[in-house]
Amino acid sequence: MPKRPISLTGALLLCGGIIGHAAGPYSLASGDADNPYDAPVPGFVGPDGEGKALTLGPSNYVNPLFFDWAAVVTEYSPFAGVSATWTDSSKVLGPVTGDNFDVASLGDMPLAEINAWLADPINEPGPGTITVTFTASVVDKTGADFVIFENGFLSGQLSADFAYVEVSDDGVNFVRFPSDADTPVPVGGFGTVDPTGINNLAGKHVNAYGNSWGTPFDLADVGLSAVSHIRLVDVPGNGSFLDTSGDPIHDGWFTVGSGGFDIEAFGVISRNMTYADWPPLAQLDPADRDPADDPDLDGISNLMEYACATLPWQADAEDATLRISMDETGTPVVRLSRDERLVDIEYILEFTGDPSDPQSWQELARSTPGGVLSPVVPFAPEVTEVPRSSVASVGVLREVSVRDPGSSASTFYRVRVEEVP
Repeated sequence: MPKRPISLTGALLLCGGIIGHAAGPYSLASGDADNPYDAPVPGFVGPDGEGKALTLGPSNYVNPLFFDWAAVVTEYSPFAGVSATWTDSSKVLGPVTGDNFDVASLGDMPLAEINAWLADPINEPGPGTITVTFTASVVDKTGADFVIFENGFLSGQLSADFAYVEVSDDGVNFVRFPSDADTPVPVGGFGTVDPTGINNLAGKHVNAYGNSWGTPFDLADVGLSAVSHIRLVDVPGNGSFLDTSGDPIHDGWFTVGSGGFDIEAFGVISRNMTYADWPPLAQLDPADRDPADDPDLDGISNLMEYACATLPWQADAEDATLRISMDETGTPVVRLSRDERLVDIEYILEFTGDPSDPQSWQELARSTPGGVLSPVVPFAPEVTEVPRSSVASVGVLREVSVRDPGSSASTFYRVRVEEVP
């Protein structure tokens, strides 16, 4: 299929740290989109509200922010005693369901076994673990790179089990995320904890009984640019297991049946993406998958929907891709959406004084694949960008602002998107 540019036009007519409890409070068990540390990511979005799974939000859908899900379980070693009902590791594969029974459990450890393992970790069985891989590497982009869904729920505070999170770029050598747990008091079997004292432990957000929120993790915290494997290690919650600062971690302990950490899904936000692999394409009729097609008839082509992180079957407002306004000095500011995960397109912002003349358009700013927009010489617009997600932990979706002090009294702008080899 030949590569071709896709464009949209808009006009403006001018008349005249982590370690240490002092870092918190961390996020609540659901919602809390503005929390600067670990704002939970909704598993479902749509007209019924963020974080409402299908039982409470029947018109919602799995959050399209996620570009991948766990594909293969490479290792599953629950601690002895987990009921057979909860040992089907295939349940952790694929998209989040919000179903608190759609899980595999890692098992809990009784006191005698905890003490035996702490005394002899080489020869005694340790906490339950599970390791998964994906269809492509998880890469380090801005903000959260992957999200883990347990099956915690609210019972006054948070009823959940925690797990350490470890990642590897070779499947052999793993690095553990630094964690912080302000949980000084034992809570007993199936007890509850305050999630605002927990950071970088899986399991601190609700994903049960119709509410679906996941815990975000940023690869920048472990200094890896890409990983192929994610491993969870159960934290038996009697206080014998510690956070990075050496403080005890308490959760509901001792638990049986579906004991210990219950994993529901692993969602990947940050992976390098191309149009051909874009997940929403699979939900379109094959006849509607060309980059220039517009299945929802909203005037925005598939390629532009891809570039701006909108959905090709859901009609969008005119300003979904290009927004033009004037600042307090009367200077035009053009805003456009960018997705830094896309490695096969470039964004080009152009301007003209005569949109009827196809040859009059000039480039004002251009990006590299996956990179920020930069001014195009000889022009010198001021280019800035900020996250545009409503969830503070999500940074891959960007809003680019191009302030153009060199504009004339009547200026038109358009954004083009070009596929690159």
